[in-house]
Amino acid sequence: MTKAPFSFPETIVRALPLLLGALLASGCTSIGVSAGAAPSASVRTQEIPDTPVGRQLAWWLGAITRHPIPAADVVEHFAPDFVEEIPVAEVNRVSDHFPDPRFTIRSATTVEIVGDLRDTWGVVWRVTMGVNREGLIDYLLVVPPGTEGR
Repeated sequence: MTKAPFSFPETIVRALPLLLGALLASGCTSIGVSAGAAPSASVRTQEIPDTPVGRQLAWWLGAITRHPIPAADVVEHFAPDFVEEIPVAEVNRVSDHFPDPRFTIRSATTVEIVGDLRDTWGVVWRVTMGVNREGLIDYLLVVPPGTEGR
C-alpha cells in the first residue's frame, strides 16, 4: 500500500484527543446508510445505528462530503468543551481527507462508535466518536495505521 501524500503531527489536543493518522488497511464493504440524520447520498458505508452517537456519526459523514463544515454546524453538533479546544479549522482539516467517506463499524454502543474510515488514497483510519449526555460529540479520535494502542 502506498502512503498518503500528507502527514499529521501526533498531538493530544484535548483530554479525549482528536489524534490524526491512518489505520492498517482492511477490506470495506460499502452499503447504504440509514440513521436519524442521514448523510448525503455519496456516502458509502454500512447501516449506522439510530442512537445518539449513530446520529452524530451519520451527520459527520454527511458533513465531510460538503467540506468545509460551517462553524455554526460544528458548534451545533460538537460539545462546547470540544469546540473550545479544537478549532473549527482543525475539524475541517481532518475532514478534508474524506470527501467520499466509506465507514465500517467495528463496535458501537449508544454513546461510542469505533470504526474504519477509508480516505481518498485508500488508507483506512481508525475513528472513535463519543457523545455526551446531551448527545453532542465530545470526542473524535482519528488514528494512523500502526499506531493503535500507543
